[in-house]
Amino acid sequence: MKLKVKDQTIVGDYEKQGENAILMIHGFRGNRSEGGRFKTLAKAITASNLSVLRIDCRGSGDSEGDFFDMTVSSEVEDTLAAIKFLQKEGVKKIGLIGHSLGGEISIIAASKTKIDALGLTGPVLNSRVFVDKFNTEMKDLGNNFEYTRGNGKLGKVGKAFVEESKKIRIEDIVRTLETPILILHGTNDKTIPISDSKILADARPNVSLIILPNEYHNFTKSGIKDTAELFSKWFNYIFDKVN
Repeated sequence: MKLKVKDQTIVGDYEKQGENAILMIHGFRGNRSEGGRFKTLAKAITASNLSVLRIDCRGSGDSEGDFFDMTVSSEVEDTLAAIKFLQKEGVKKIGLIGHSLGGEISIIAASKTKIDALGLTGPVLNSRVFVDKFNTEMKDLGNNFEYTRGNGKLGKVGKAFVEESKKIRIEDIVRTLETPILILHGTNDKTIPISDSKILADARPNVSLIILPNEYHNFTKSGIKDTAELFSKWFNYIFDKVN
């Protein structure tokens, strides 16, 4: 699946199964596979009679664009474009699954268009906090920031991402949403603390938090299996309730 956003092509995988669909949004420097985790999750979810669309946001994976130009707003635009694609496909109900930064992106997107349910894994509470976490590693080079990636290599992100991130208050956005939200967070997550998800869970009564023992930011194989089972049952339950 390919679609255009501001003259750049977004690449995705669309597995059609059933009248309702899930759109999966990857994390910072991630892609539509997320190391195979999104593929495994999508396979299990389609088995529960839900269609799944996984996309590479611009600058990531196989999509056009430079990661350096990525901002929260650009990834929200990509998400909204993918939602419109599903709507044109005739999908009746749409849910989002957002991992890490993709969780924040999903929440913002849900504030801009109708989404029936949100599933988040280790979501970034605020990308400003995410940026602050890496301040000791980030080096201000004027129009960009340099940081050390998990594999030890240097990476660069545009200053626009950093500056925009500092202004976002995602918990305030959650308070405005009526969309049901389910958050899954591992106890061994060293990237995003569980306390962030607890803040989101306390923001509104329609937000539920399930803590997964011994799981990390990127879930293990058994964690993905648990996630797939929880999300499949929950999304179908919510979709059945929504008029």
